[in-house]
Amino acid sequence: MVFGISAGLKYLNLNYGDGYIVDNNDAILFSNTRALKMDFGTGTYYYTKKYYIGLSATNLMGIYLSDTKTGTEVLTETVHYYLIGGGLLFLNKNWQFFPTALIKYTSNVKLEFEYNCKFCL
Repeated sequence: MVFGISAGLKYLNLNYGDGYIVDNNDAILFSNTRALKMDFGTGTYYYTKKYYIGLSATNLMGIYLSDTKTGTEVLTETVHYYLIGGGLLFLNKNWQFFPTALIKYTSNVKLEFEYNCKFCL
């Protein structure tokens, strides 16, 4: 079993003036927002010769960014959770099957699921 942690910085630079403006009366579209935010993550991973499973999370601190002039919230990044697993199946003496699956959960977003597999001789 393996455990890990991560720490880093995110530099956010939102320049609304470079975008396509639909509402010319929206004050937030004419300002720039910059910020330097801490970011932390953690995870654990267990593996054997035949299978593996892992669980991790990123954006543990969450990032909430407001416009400096209006105080309006312009960006929100919440915690992202990941569950991954896979294995190795011997179909016969010549064929191997490698299925893997990934589930991603983020609040206010639909649950995401990915499945992959490959066959090897």
